[in-house]
Amino acid sequence: MCYGAACLYVFWCPLYRRLGNKSVLARVLLESRSCWPHLTGIAGLSVLSLPLTLLYPLPLKIVVDSVLGTQPLPAWLVKTVPMLQARGTALEAAIAVLLGIALLVGAQALFT
Repeated sequence: MCYGAACLYVFWCPLYRRLGNKSVLARVLLESRSCWPHLTGIAGLSVLSLPLTLLYPLPLKIVVDSVLGTQPLPAWLVKTVPMLQARGTALEAAIAVLLGIALLVGAQALFT
């Protein structure tokens, strides 16, 4: 059995001839079989972009709640970076979270 471009005479490949003009998508998938790992990686990174984009309002929430308001920093953030327990570090934490999100989104876009 041959697989698309790996076949020396792709148009005489039995699988290719059996598909005929009925399914262009099946023929394209057959031809691009060697690229499937790369296409899967690109699709995975594209799926990852939505959750990363949804994190953008988080620094604004930290600023409104902890800098302008009276609520403490989120517990997960204080556990992650213990030096944020001081009172005046909420704005610095929000800026750090914003830069971290921007770096993750930039890395994701670079690899896509």
